[in-house]
This record gives sequence, C-alpha cells and structure tokens, in this order.
Amino acid sequence: MDCHAVSSVRAGMDRLDQARELIAKATALLEDAATAAVEGQGASSGADICDAAALVITLSNSAIAAAQSAADLFTE
Repeated sequence: MDCHAVSSVRAGMDRLDQARELIAKATALLEDAATAAVEGQGASSGADICDAAALVITLSNSAIAAAQSAADLFTE
C-alpha cells in the first residue's frame, strides 16, 4: 500500500470516528427528548424528538457513506 493509500485510509477512519461521535451525541439528544416527553416537560417535546430522530438518521447515513468510502479503499 503506498503512502497516498495509507493517508486515504487514515482519513476514512477519522471520518468514521467523527461519525460515531456525532451519532452518540444525536442518540443522547434523542434519549433526552424522549425522556422529557415522557415526563411531560414542555409542549415542544414532540418536535424535539422529531428533530433528534432526523439528526440521528442523517448522521447514520453519513456514517454508512464514510464506512463505504473506507471499504472501497481496501477493495481497489
């Protein structure tokens, strides 16, 4: 594997790590919004849950794309 390929793999792994962190944050946000809704803490709780769920989906899709990109580097 040449230096460019190694650099690309490292960049791909960094993207995966960032995606994991963002998904963890989004999941925590979703859990907090769900807890607030269950405990009746605010009228906007339903909207918060929807926003958090949309963020989790978006970040999950980004993580999948990053994983595919990293996998493609190994199959070239």
